[in-house]
Amino acid sequence: MLPYWTPEPLFAGRSVAVLGNGPSLSMSSVIDLDPRYIIAVNSAIRLCPHAYVLFSRDSSWCHKHAALIDSAWSPLKVTTKMDAAKERGMLLVRMERRESFAAVGHPAIRYGVSSGHAAVSLAIAMGANEIVLYGFDGRFVDGKSHWHDDYEEPRREVYATFVTGWRGWNAAAKARGCRVLNGTPGSAIDEFDFLEMAEAA
Repeated sequence: MLPYWTPEPLFAGRSVAVLGNGPSLSMSSVIDLDPRYIIAVNSAIRLCPHAYVLFSRDSSWCHKHAALIDSAWSPLKVTTKMDAAKERGMLLVRMERRESFAAVGHPAIRYGVSSGHAAVSLAIAMGANEIVLYGFDGRFVDGKSHWHDDYEEPRREVYATFVTGWRGWNAAAKARGCRVLNGTPGSAIDEFDFLEMAEAA
């Protein structure tokens, strides 16, 4: 039995970018981001191999992309899956179902329906006071749900579940002292303010 890792406040007081895998994600959307404050979810690490955190809660992705995980330069490689942690030597973090985000130093992150949700939970657990979401389209663009072809296209009803799964996260994040902004133009995820609108204000 592997021990669980308790997230450390390595992002305390920082703005953190979380890279999803929506069809809008590209090299141009991440090139100017500081890799020290990036969490790359699953295959997003291909566009940002120096991201501080590589995160996945997808056992099949971890197994299929073992070489990618091993070659990434990320100081922290984190998963919620015991088998992935054992196979790839990743840090194992526990998820728990709760309506709020726990305080920094709590040994578990809040459960979410996707790796993207869990990555946001991880950023908050690591002390971020702002999170910007990139590649979180929450919709199909030109028939594609991802910027890559690593998965079979998900059923649209499953994708819709990912969108509705964000409900209540904005208020919960604010209650924990973290502002979440959606930096994905045209995103169907309307739970958070959009970055472009926040910058214009």
